[in-house]
Amino acid sequence: MGVKAGRLSFMSGALQLGPVGEVRIGLTFASAIEAPPHDTFLLDLHPDVSADPFDERPYLAAVASLVSPAGAAPPPGVVHVNRTQAVGTDRAGEADIVIALADGEEHALEPAAVDMARSALRSILTSHGAPQTRALGHDEALLEARRRVEASYPEAQAERLVVTDEEHMASQGMWSIGLALASAARFEVLLGFVDGITQTTHIRRMPGTEVVDSVGTGGG
Repeated sequence: MGVKAGRLSFMSGALQLGPVGEVRIGLTFASAIEAPPHDTFLLDLHPDVSADPFDERPYLAAVASLVSPAGAAPPPGVVHVNRTQAVGTDRAGEADIVIALADGEEHALEPAAVDMARSALRSILTSHGAPQTRALGHDEALLEARRRVEASYPEAQAERLVVTDEEHMASQGMWSIGLALASAARFEVLLGFVDGITQTTHIRRMPGTEVVDSVGTGGG
C-alpha cells in the first residue's frame, strides 16, 4: 500500500521534536551495571515549554564533575536518554535521562559523595529554574515514597512495601521514610533531598537486615 507524496510531505513537516514540559532525571550508583543500585537520586523538572527544542547536554554537563571528578576516568556506566513527543497536538513532550554508574561498591555512598550528588542536582535546578514545591502531607509523602521506589527498582511492587519508620523534618521540607520489601531489601527514601524541594529524592537500598539512622546525611 503506497503513501501519497502530499501525505508524506505533511508528515515530514509535522514530525518535529520541540520543547518538553517534563524532564525526569535519575542518577544511580551500583556495584555493577546489572546490579540494583545502592543509591538513586531523582529529580523531576517542568521546563518552560516556550524554550528551545530539548537538548540533554546541559543536564549531562551538570553531573559531569560527579561522574568524573577532577578529570578522572569515569566508572563504567550507561546513559539512557528517552524522548516522547506528541504529534498533531499542542502537548509538550517528555524526556527521561538516567545515568547509571557502576562504582564497584556494595555499600551506600559516603556523605561526601551524597553532597556532590546534591550539588549536581542543585546545579540543574539553578540552570533550569527551581520547580514550584509545596509541603507534603503524611499520606501523600508515603504514597510518593512508594511510587518513587517502585519506579526505580523493578523488584519492588508498591503493594509489597511495608513502612518501617518515618520522620517529618518540617523545618527543612523533608520526609525520611523507610520501606521494606519482605526480608530481601530495605529502602530509605528522602523526599526533598535538595533544599526541601519535593521533586528531589534520594533512595538508598540496603539488605533487608541492615538498618541506618538517617538518609542522605550532610548539609549540602
